[in-house]
Amino acid sequence: MTRWTGVRLLMERNGRYYVVSRGWKPRRDPLYVIRESDDIWVALTSGTQPRST
Repeated sequence: MTRWTGVRLLMERNGRYYVVSRGWKPRRDPLYVIRESDDIWVALTSGTQPRST
């Protein structure tokens, strides 16, 4: 079992989940596409917002 933490969901479309790491920078960091299938279970939990100071 693989568990991903520290990622944000950008969008879900047609059984594909597009996620990026927290602090993601365009053109520098990868975008991950997770394809849902009978062998892959995707569970999403709510995240937290950083505290403003």
